[in-house]
Amino acid sequence: MYLVAMVRYRPNVAAVVVNAAGRLLICERASIPGAWQFPQGGVDMGESPEQALFREVREEVGLEPRHYKVIGQRTGYRYLYPQDVRGKKRVIT
Repeated sequence: MYLVAMVRYRPNVAAVVVNAAGRLLICERASIPGAWQFPQGGVDMGESPEQALFREVREEVGLEPRHYKVIGQRTGYRYLYPQDVRGKKRVIT
């Protein structure tokens, strides 16, 4: 008999913010100096990916949706949290 562990991924959004001059916004994590990332986060229950994106950008960098426009969308990206973080995150199936 074989046991297979199914990996479940939490729905997530991320924003690649580029200004008119082509400069890219990358943020350093406050809790992990030297760790850089785009504004991102999980999709909450009842939230659309677009709603989650607007919320995460507002929470993380203070930009309201009226200050930018979404010009593209990609799907299919996945990643695993480090083992010590996985138990702390709520996973949506």
